[in-house]
Amino acid sequence: MITSLGTALLDEFEWLAPDGTPTRPREVRWGGGGTYAIIGARVWTTAVGQLVHRGPDFPAAIEPQLDRFGPVWHFRRTEEPTPRALNTYRPPSTSRSFRYVTRPPALSPTHLLSFASLSSPVFLHLCCPPSHLLDVVLPALRSFPAPPRICFEPIPYACVPDSLPLLRRAFDHVDVFSPNHDEAFAIVGGAALPEGADAGDVERAIENVAQVFRREGARALVLRSGAAGAYVLDEGADDGEWVRPYHVDASEVVDTLGAGNSFLGGLMAGLVVHPTNLALAAQYASVSSGIVIEQEGLPRLTVDADGAELWNGKSAAARLAELQHARGGR
Repeated sequence: MITSLGTALLDEFEWLAPDGTPTRPREVRWGGGGTYAIIGARVWTTAVGQLVHRGPDFPAAIEPQLDRFGPVWHFRRTEEPTPRALNTYRPPSTSRSFRYVTRPPALSPTHLLSFASLSSPVFLHLCCPPSHLLDVVLPALRSFPAPPRICFEPIPYACVPDSLPLLRRAFDHVDVFSPNHDEAFAIVGGAALPEGADAGDVERAIENVAQVFRREGARALVLRSGAAGAYVLDEGADDGEWVRPYHVDASEVVDTLGAGNSFLGGLMAGLVVHPTNLALAAQYASVSSGIVIEQEGLPRLTVDADGAELWNGKSAAARLAELQHARGGR
């Protein structure tokens, strides 16, 4: 079982003109970093599960959208409102402001023990500050008969140089550390990459920051780098390699929300199948991320006449073969 302690919530979206008037109707979708991580893993396996806090305001229209992914969602009913966030866009800018309307509860692995199918995960996705990992998650995992492997995504607000001492302590317990490149630079106190930087300079800068984390004690590293792909540095390796994104044509990208989280879900699923091949697992991850960015919201899952699952009309296996055919996954 692959699971996540990341957020699962109602994502509300609004699009506002400069004067504050709406430019399109508000939408409510199911989202959150944990949700997208689980969907990224679900692309490859049904052995996934997510704990969901369901309040009395949970929209009836959302449940059938979730049901199509199978028995993934484990609802914990509460009298409190369902966790909810508001995402605001102000076209033509593509930037997004984000705030919690109802903040999700901080989760511990002990919450998973309420559900038998979640109580023995093989992989656990985390998106939290390193302090939460050290003070809450790791002590709770001591009560598990077989602690899961940990895929750790640092939460953006904690990506500051002051977090580095805590990360050093956490790295011994983290199987895969995966910030995106902006988060990685922020943690080590480096400048963000300038707009229009040469592709070679971008790759070298990301490779260099990976070596910084390696010297600080990180084991397996995956630095997610958007359109540049992902730089993968396996445990014990001196040099890493680049794994290309599934989509290289920007016209095929509709919405990147959840891309990084779904990448990590695919990565965990790939590592379950190929536990000693991080680069191959990252190809699974690129496919998962590629599926998620093809539409707004969660992807469309259907089944063909032979019973094969199709994600937005194409199987994950076919997509992986395409990716591997394109310069060996780079």
